[in-house]
Amino acid sequence: MITSLTPLTSMNIRLADIRQFILHCARFALSLHKISCASAMKIKVRFTSFLFCIALGLHYLCRQIGGIRLCGCNHLTLKMKKIILVTGGQRSGKSVCAERLALALSPSPVYIATAHVWDDEFALRVERHKQRRGPQWQNIEEEKYLSRHDIHGKVAVIDCVTLWCTNFFFDRDAGERQPTVDEALAEMKEEFDRFTDQDATFIFVTNEIGCGEVSGNAVQRRFTDLQGWMNQYVASKADEVVLMVCGIPLPVKGGDIVRRIVSGI
Repeated sequence: MITSLTPLTSMNIRLADIRQFILHCARFALSLHKISCASAMKIKVRFTSFLFCIALGLHYLCRQIGGIRLCGCNHLTLKMKKIILVTGGQRSGKSVCAERLALALSPSPVYIATAHVWDDEFALRVERHKQRRGPQWQNIEEEKYLSRHDIHGKVAVIDCVTLWCTNFFFDRDAGERQPTVDEALAEMKEEFDRFTDQDATFIFVTNEIGCGEVSGNAVQRRFTDLQGWMNQYVASKADEVVLMVCGIPLPVKGGDIVRRIVSGI
């Protein structure tokens, strides 16, 4: 079960606090050296070793927090750029997992819906999703060109890659000549790269639709090719990939953030 955390993206660490911590450690080390060291050479060696341990500790701290960088001259903030891919079958818990991840990383995440509303039944599904998410979400509807939207410094759930693929595969603005799989894939890759060039945290939701038999329908086979190749491209760019099975998140690639959130650390 995924539990809530203090939002990581709002975490700040002042340089003054780190300096003070190192100063206290150094004073403590010197006091120990005065007691236990018989020569100045031993003090130098032990003190150098101590500073090395401090450096390792700070490096570990930065990795555990999720990658921090210097921002300005008086504080450290989290590095936002992160791509997470959540994949799985239908009703495997993908969207719920992605939303809980986003809420654990930000108090006010962005939800980007890529679906085209084809009929009233689908419109009801969209409305149920909105009600489940709650008022803390910023909702954006964008069928194709995600890079139109500025989400710098934010955490965004993009739900989902499958419906996004559909909008390139069946291009309503293309007229009678529909794009080939290669054309649609190339355009999607370019748009993905433009969108994810922003300094933000991206949580993409997608479907594993190629796990069953090969379809007897040629159109469906072509779409499966597009979806599978796009999934591979997103996964290759992602820092973390999570496979959802029966509501259980299984880290496939990376997994530092997902493991911390799932374990409640």
